[in-house]
Amino acid sequence: MVKKLSFKGDKKTKKPKASSSKGSDKKRPRIDPVEDDQAAGWISAKSSEEFHGPTLLVTTSEGKPCCFVYENSGDAEDKTHSPTMAVSFDLDTVDKSLDTAEPTSTQQVLLLSPLEFDTNKRTIDIDETVARFALKVPSLGVFLGVDKAGVVSLDSVAIGTPQQFTFKREKGDAGVSWTIKTSYDAYIEIKNGKINLTEDGAKASKFTVRLQSSHRKKTTAEKQAVTYYAMSTKALEERAGRSLDPDEVVKLKKSNKEGNLNEALLDLRQKGKSDTYC
Repeated sequence: MVKKLSFKGDKKTKKPKASSSKGSDKKRPRIDPVEDDQAAGWISAKSSEEFHGPTLLVTTSEGKPCCFVYENSGDAEDKTHSPTMAVSFDLDTVDKSLDTAEPTSTQQVLLLSPLEFDTNKRTIDIDETVARFALKVPSLGVFLGVDKAGVVSLDSVAIGTPQQFTFKREKGDAGVSWTIKTSYDAYIEIKNGKINLTEDGAKASKFTVRLQSSHRKKTTAEKQAVTYYAMSTKALEERAGRSLDPDEVVKLKKSNKEGNLNEALLDLRQKGKSDTYC
């Protein structure tokens, strides 16, 4: 069994201590391993709004799941050799499904660095199917770069033109996948276990973006849903334009949960003759 990897920021699960007294009637809290696995597990991104934290980019080459992995070339003390990015087929999957892929080494995990500085202020008007990111190797502190000639490098601590990539969402029978485009209008293609470039988008490798669920960002729709169901009496009175009695508050909160708040507010205005447009 592959041991679960740990990353910076993960919550540590405390193991329950053994009871010192056999006759104790007090029930001790039980840690549910299933819930803990879900909290530290990996999920596939369906929107670029989710892109955040440790990331595993997986695709299929020669009929087998694979991902990026950095390798150290030469002696670690030899400054003349730089680490290189390669392709790894050593993944933990269920029935070769990319939506179940998990890393077997921290060298397979990258960090997504947003190139659009308004990423944290996304609205529903922003196209969530296309996003620009840089790919950082966290343990090395350098960014993945691909130049115009297709040379792959891991030698830059800053984000330049070669370190900028565009992710575009593709929907198909297999689910949501992403193509990765360089700044030079070439797509990344994993072929014969090597990183190549192609100008033909149809030949581009389709990547599944696997995110660690504990670091994944919520989408705009999810944030709106949380706000939608958490309206207070004060917020309802602001929407209604007047004070509400307890019965009206109960009715509006029920309508809010059912998704009919606007209709309920309109009925309230009509009955109270407070809406001059009705």
